[in-house]
Amino acid sequence: MLEIAFDPGTSLTKVVYSFQGEPTQVMVMEPEILELPVYSFEDNSQDIFSNRDDRPEDDAWLKLKRSDEGCFVLGYLARTMNVSPQISSAKHKKSVLKLLAVVGAIAQKRGLQEHFSIKVSCVLPYNEMAEKGLFEKALGSALRGFYFRGTHYKVKLNYFFCAPEGGGIAVKRRADSSADSFSQKTVAVLMFGHRNTSCLTFSRGKILASCTATSDLGFHRLIETVSQRSFISDSDLLIQSIYAMHTNISEDDINLRRLVRARASEGASSQASDIARAITIARSQYWAVIKDWMCRTLPTEVDLALISGGAASSPFLHEEIEKLGFVSSFSWVETVPLVKDRLRKFPAEDNLSVRFADVSCLFDAVFSSSRKAVAVA
Repeated sequence: MLEIAFDPGTSLTKVVYSFQGEPTQVMVMEPEILELPVYSFEDNSQDIFSNRDDRPEDDAWLKLKRSDEGCFVLGYLARTMNVSPQISSAKHKKSVLKLLAVVGAIAQKRGLQEHFSIKVSCVLPYNEMAEKGLFEKALGSALRGFYFRGTHYKVKLNYFFCAPEGGGIAVKRRADSSADSFSQKTVAVLMFGHRNTSCLTFSRGKILASCTATSDLGFHRLIETVSQRSFISDSDLLIQSIYAMHTNISEDDINLRRLVRARASEGASSQASDIARAITIARSQYWAVIKDWMCRTLPTEVDLALISGGAASSPFLHEEIEKLGFVSSFSWVETVPLVKDRLRKFPAEDNLSVRFADVSCLFDAVFSSSRKAVAVA
């Protein structure tokens, strides 16, 4: 039985999976999706340069029915076509396609037959949880028959569980024997993501709906402001560089110098100053809006804030969060050890040990009973 924990992030699709009794594995896919005429990829398998049997997730294209005249290109393959992630659309609407691609890629990595069964756990923004029933129904229907890179799969959805973003972290914390009195405290899980910033608040172990929300105040706002002010269009470079910069930006900062080179024009010293100022202004605006939203949304007193999400690793954001006067204590949550070991093969600047925290905690909470005795290979 294939077990999958799935986080359809706007900046990166994050997956933890395992076959019962086997070591845990991870997969990442870029978030882009593009619909194209099917004839664009009918001969793709004959192209020795594009065919990636070793990494099918980097050559992902699918269609839902054999007779469909259109197909969907996903992940890295879509990115090579200069597609931009759709930040404004609801996650659950694209998540069915993303999960089909994940299932297809795992099937081809393992050489699975046409028929097999899966269990799925996933996270969605809190404000989309009302649609989880529709999402489960659409996913189950699509899995029953789809084509991934030309191969037909008929997959049975044996189990489905959906949690709000931050839910994996909350469940893991509550179950952790070292966690003190989760059920007696006011606990807020704060997720600082690329598309959203969200809070999942618990009082005496129960979700406090009046203090739980998802905003559209994602880190992408800061990146867009810097891009507009600095004329740097490489958003991936901006994200990596700004994540790594400290609160006080020096013009000698190696991350700033990378951005100066990206401008590829004269006057490096002046450019460094201009870019540093753009980042400083964007940060102040971003944090002011985030802080205002948290003050309006969270309880006036929070005993513990569990912090995660890709943006939370930024030294600048780390410092600002710790200044929040209405929170008694903070805990930065990273990926569970079993999964963190698998992430070592990825570049450190991708910061996956933080970005995988929620989905790895969810996998551990939902599927851990089937692999307690299995060591990471």
